[in-house]
Amino acid sequence: MTSREGDIADCDRIMRERIDYGVIFKEIVAQSKDKKWFFWIYEGLCRLEDYSSIRVSIKNKVFALVKKHWKDRPSDFMQNIVDLSKHIPDKKLVKEMSG
Repeated sequence: MTSREGDIADCDRIMRERIDYGVIFKEIVAQSKDKKWFFWIYEGLCRLEDYSSIRVSIKNKVFALVKKHWKDRPSDFMQNIVDLSKHIPDKKLVKEMSG
């Protein structure tokens, strides 16, 4: 998942295949020595959901990591996501980001 043009469409195509999301989540955790990794992955999952009808089963687990490290979120986190309340399940956090 990158910001490369066409990447979301590629991810959409891949996500329609049979995927072991347990393995993917373990890799997210294993490769996340920098806490900002969780934020980047979560935002990418939100972009993917906005692009297509796919609902990613591990999204809530990734959000739990994001919420745990909320104070460390990048200043541009979710900046390009139109409907924050659709993706941030905590209204207090949505308000904090919008405020």
